[in-house]
Amino acid sequence: MPRSEWDAVPGGVGLLARKPIGIQQITASVPRAELVRAGEPDLLAEGRLLHAAVPLGTGRQIVHILVYYGFSGARSGNSVAKALNEDGIRQTLRLASAFADEPVIVAGDLNDCPESSAALAAAVQSGEWNDLAMAHAEARETLARPTFHQAGAAPRLDLAVGNPVATAALAEAHTASID
Repeated sequence: MPRSEWDAVPGGVGLLARKPIGIQQITASVPRAELVRAGEPDLLAEGRLLHAAVPLGTGRQIVHILVYYGFSGARSGNSVAKALNEDGIRQTLRLASAFADEPVIVAGDLNDCPESSAALAAAVQSGEWNDLAMAHAEARETLARPTFHQAGAAPRLDLAVGNPVATAALAEAHTASID
């Protein structure tokens, strides 16, 4: 029996934009052997990583957007998920670093935060990546809002980090309300 779009398998990531913003998926420009190291998950093959380009203004400049879906349970004590997620974050940032001279934003449900992820903490502390919600909150002298609420905890598991080029162009970052 043929499969249809209604037979979808759960998982994977996507990127949406309002018209007339065009989104173009980009194939990995970093050789797979450099991108996926031994023992790491192949995020592109698994549908956990999407690389897209969005034109800005007249289209002469683009912003690279990488959307990563982290491994569930990475922050809640599952050591296998934690190790896979740390490798996934590093792999995503390796790909993103290939475009250091252009604006790059890495966003998604990372299932961890800089306070508990060695990979995210190292990236933010290096100065190569900035937590965009934190940068916006600090500029406004406010606090970045949590993105996840469960059992009294309110971490920011959904993050957007930008390289210095993207951070310099940042006008606003916020967490949408479900109200």
